[in-house]
Order: sequence, then C-alpha cells, then structure tokens
Amino acid sequence: TTEAYLEQAEDTFTLLRAEGKTPRTEARLAEMRALSLNLFQEDPFSGAGMSGVFEQIKNRMRRHSHVDSAKLAFSQFWTSQTLAPGRLSLEQGFFEHRIRPLVVRNYFRGLGENGRPLDAFWLIDLCFMPLFAAEFLLRGAWAVRHGTYPSWKAFCFARWYDLVYFLPVGSYLIPFGQTGWLQLVRGVSVGHRMRRLGLVNPVAFPQRYASRVIDLMTDLVSVRLLSNYQASIQRFDLLKSIGSLTPNQQAMLKASVNEHVEAIVCRVLPQMAPELHAILTYSVQQAVAESPSYQNLRRLPFIGDAVERHLPDLVSEVLAGTQRAMLSAIQDPEHAELLNQAGEKLVGLALTEMARLQTEQDVKDILIDLLEQQKKSLLS
Repeated sequence: TTEAYLEQAEDTFTLLRAEGKTPRTEARLAEMRALSLNLFQEDPFSGAGMSGVFEQIKNRMRRHSHVDSAKLAFSQFWTSQTLAPGRLSLEQGFFEHRIRPLVVRNYFRGLGENGRPLDAFWLIDLCFMPLFAAEFLLRGAWAVRHGTYPSWKAFCFARWYDLVYFLPVGSYLIPFGQTGWLQLVRGVSVGHRMRRLGLVNPVAFPQRYASRVIDLMTDLVSVRLLSNYQASIQRFDLLKSIGSLTPNQQAMLKASVNEHVEAIVCRVLPQMAPELHAILTYSVQQAVAESPSYQNLRRLPFIGDAVERHLPDLVSEVLAGTQRAMLSAIQDPEHAELLNQAGEKLVGLALTEMARLQTEQDVKDILIDLLEQQKKSLLS
C-alpha cells in the first residue's frame, strides 16, 4: 500500500510539472486524496508495529498545512491550489524530505498461526544443523571409544543440552518454540564450551559486573543520603531548636551544663593551676610595671620591689580563692541559682552575637562543603 502510494505521488508531481492545472491533473489529485484517505482506513504501518511512524507523518502534515485534522491536511495538500506552479517545487521538496523518508520505513511482515509476526529464522538454522550433528557424533564416538562414557545412551544423557542444536530455533513444529527456551538452553551449551576452553567464566563474569553494579548503587544511595544531610543542615535553626525544647529537655540540658561546669572546676582547673599561675603572674607584672603610680611607690623606703617579690604568692592566693569560691557556688543552692541565671543570660547573649556575626551560617557552610567533597569522592 505504501509503495503504491509513493509511486503514485511521484507520478503526480511529474504530471503537474509537465501539464500544470488540467482536467487530467485534477483527476490525478483526486486519486491521491483517495489514496491518502485509504492510508487512514487501512493503517498499513500497524502490521510492522510502526504505528508511531504513521503518527509522525500525520503530525508533520498537520504542522505544514496549519490544520488540526490529519485527514484534512492530506486533502488540502493534494489540491491544485497547494500544488500550484509557483509553489510546486517547495511542496514537492517538503514531501520528498519530510514525508517520503518516513513512509519508506514501512515494510511487510506476515503473521503466523499463533497470531504473532512470522519468524522464518528456523529456515536459516536448518543450514547449520548438519554441522552441529556432525560435531555431536564425532565427539560422542571419541568419548565412547576412550571410555569417557560407557555407552551412547550415557553420552546423550550427560550432554542433553547439545541435543537442542538439532531443533530449529523459532520453528512452529516445536512446542513453545517461539518462547525462547531453545535459545536459552543453547546458551548453556555455549557457556560450558567457552568455560572449558578458558575463554570466559560464565559464573564469574556476571558476578564481577554484579559487584560493580552493587558498588555503584551503594555509592548512589550514599550520595543521596549526603544530599539529604546537606538539606537538613541548611534548614537547621539553632535559636528555633533551643526555643522549642520541652521543660524536661531544658532540665536535662541544664543538668548537663552543670555537670560539665563541675568537671571543669573540680578536675580541670586544679591540673591547669601552674599554667594559669604563670599567665596571671606575667600579666600582673606587666600591668604593674607599666603603672606610673607603682613607679612612684618604688622610690619610697622599705617598699622598693616588695610588690614584685610578693606578687606570685598573691596570684596563688587569688587562684585558690577563686577555686574555693566556685566550689562553694556549685555546692550552695543560692549561688547555683545565680550561676544558672548568669549562664542563661550568657547563652542568650552568645546566640545573639552568633546570629549577628553569622557564625551559625559559617558552620553550616563548612559542614556542607565537607559533605560535598565526600559526594565527589564517591562519584569519582
């Protein structure tokens, strides 16, 4: 149908170019309109499973004719007004370059008794079956003669998968021959021969690629999780999170802070006493040395450098007194309450300053960059 349509179209363009608008060309254009309508009625592309190609032809003709109906588009195209002498070359070029290549793609394919497209591959397969039979007989004779198998029956039973080479693939004479089970069993035989020859291991080959696919999928899942972490970090709001704490959570947070403060006062500061003593002593000595009042006091009798001599002892007393005061504050409920109030105010001021300096956003950016580097290392 499509071949006849293309031949008729070529003859029509030749006639229009030779005669122009005549009763003969009008009759030929009417025939082309009828053939176009026949395309819609028969849909010759469906037999080859190419109905989508026919839809492409319809869409191209619709856009070219600026109408919504494909039938109307074909009817308008094959008219003397559209194919006038001044427009004939342009319209013929559109048909030859946009319509003909799609129509040519159609082909005929018959249907078998099972309603599926006819498969004649078994005719080609018949040409190779004598080679398969000769190889099977030679291999069986060699195996039986050298005692590998006690009889032909044992050889055929052990090499049953080679018997499928004697069945034509795709034949309708074989039960379920069109389902592909023959090709699958032949693949077993081919894989066994390739493994025996050392060409490929049909077991290790898919395992190797399966492990690669699993690794790739694992990396993709990891990248997805890291992306979710990045989004969660970007949405996190420290002030809002602290403000949404329940009373129980606030009590747990205060208890944790008090525990850390007690650890600092009772265990960390005593171990840091020598370093703190040296730092404070040096700082006080510098401050005293730069003080004009102290320089005047050094000129007085019995004073001189007495301050400098007794300064380390004074700093030690200050540190010890500070530590005792902090221990008593922790143990005294009233002092503890005052410390809690001071701590709450300190936390509030610290959060305010963090918001002003965008410290939270800077930390978020650092964490997001670290996660992005990890994503790139997984995808590389």
